[in-house]
Amino acid sequence: MKQKLKIISSIVIAGIFLLIAFGSGGEETKKIKIDINDTKAIETYLQGKWSWEKHTGSPNETWRYRFEIQGNKLKIWDCISNVNDPFDMNVETHTHDFTLGEPTRDVDGYICRYLLFDESNVSLTYRVLSPIWFISDERLNQPALNSSSGIPSWSKGW
Repeated sequence: MKQKLKIISSIVIAGIFLLIAFGSGGEETKKIKIDINDTKAIETYLQGKWSWEKHTGSPNETWRYRFEIQGNKLKIWDCISNVNDPFDMNVETHTHDFTLGEPTRDVDGYICRYLLFDESNVSLTYRVLSPIWFISDERLNQPALNSSSGIPSWSKGW
């Protein structure tokens, strides 16, 4: 009888864990749609802090970038090949004014709008990241912010 009770209780416990595991499939990503023609909505979405990091394990191949958008101004910071030190946000940075270009398609065919800058007065870090574009396409669950140099979409926040 004790043996049967152990088997039944083991099956019940395993069943509970399976139900919990299948029931907690993670939160579904909330869909955010912004009309690519709605300049104000795009500008509002872009406001705030953005970051991107690539850690390869080699100090010479570690890239960390951050930028902050306030109004139509973009500030860029970088921390290249510096794995162990914290990201120094006290370093003087350049501020770049931008406007949104007209709706178009990017190299992957997504509907986007490029952030346009005065190319005569930009920093070297901007030139590495250029171009920067906002994507709002029906094939994506959320808008994305991309830049060149093989960098995938930026993450919102630091």
